[in-house]
Amino acid sequence: PTQPDLIAKRLPDIELQITASEHYINQHGEPRNLSELCTYPIIGFDRDQQMEKAVKAMGLNFSDLNIVTETDFLPLHIELIRAGAGIGITHQPLIDKFADLQPILLDVTIPALEFWLVCHADVQHNRKIRTMMDFLAETFSEHG
Repeated sequence: PTQPDLIAKRLPDIELQITASEHYINQHGEPRNLSELCTYPIIGFDRDQQMEKAVKAMGLNFSDLNIVTETDFLPLHIELIRAGAGIGITHQPLIDKFADLQPILLDVTIPALEFWLVCHADVQHNRKIRTMMDFLAETFSEHG
């Protein structure tokens, strides 16, 4: 965060992983490499640029991907992957929460997603906001 008058605390980065549902893999198989990944249906993000940055870091052109649907609403993104609509890149802690999601292409390194806790400087001393920020910082630091 670079905007003036913000208080920001960096939390542990969120690891990202390529994933598909177990059902999807059983029906369609899984890509053996990044070139093959481009031929599979991909669940993408709409305005959020995290996936595009991850794809570039993997050495692929974003336009080479077969993106079948896009959403920035993370719960919908996860449910589309779980429903077998395609393959996605998402947060490792979320993959761990759903037994039907299987990480794939484990040898592919995707840069982690920066994670920040931010509030406006004017409200940082509000007791309720401070309590919530302390709780979030402690929770995400423990589970990071």
